[in-house]
Amino acid sequence: MVRIVGTDNKKTYFCEHCGEDFTYFGMAENHELYECSPEKVKENQELKHIQRKLNEGERFQQIYSILKNNELEEGASLVNQYKKEIDELQNRSKLLDSKLSAGMLYDIRQNVDQLLANVRILNLQLTQRNEALRRERALDFETAIQIWEELDEIDEAARVRKTMTEQGAVKVNQKVVHGDEISKTEIKDSVLNKSNVGRGEGEDKFTKLKELKEMYDSGFISQEEMEKMKLEIMN
Repeated sequence: MVRIVGTDNKKTYFCEHCGEDFTYFGMAENHELYECSPEKVKENQELKHIQRKLNEGERFQQIYSILKNNELEEGASLVNQYKKEIDELQNRSKLLDSKLSAGMLYDIRQNVDQLLANVRILNLQLTQRNEALRRERALDFETAIQIWEELDEIDEAARVRKTMTEQGAVKVNQKVVHGDEISKTEIKDSVLNKSNVGRGEGEDKFTKLKELKEMYDSGFISQEEMEKMKLEIMN
């Protein structure tokens, strides 16, 4: 049955089945009788179901949250499934292009454009997170930190910095000179001895205090040892 909207001077006639609008009542009535078949109504309903399914439960936000937790394998699988469903909606709408109302075609195309933009965002997240973790495995910590900060993942950047500091402490412990491993005592003696060279010559006390702070920050010496060595440098 044709639905009429408007006043006596200006009326619009809508097909009750698909919602298409007409200027004249006769056109709307003929459309309902001969064009808007039960099959067409069913196709429209199926397309609307696909649209609802894609938007149901905030699919984009759900997948985004999984990626934020660095559950990247599961996230990649969900992104691919999401894209397949969008492609299905797009392909179905193209097949029914001549049968759908202009209004419904416009809504579907707008919806598809937004959904595809969501997929691009998710794929960018997936690519950057995989690359950050790959750079960590390669011990390229500076690049990993930069990527995490671009993603606004401050906690992840801090975690990598901590790992980098720990790796630096290991390197100090394993450092060799002329093929022989340096002991903690030898390094401390070297720092103290350099501070006593000429009392005005060689490296100054500020440089030695800086070296001492770096040794403490790397975990190579304790705070008590640092304070003791600081007194020896200053005296």
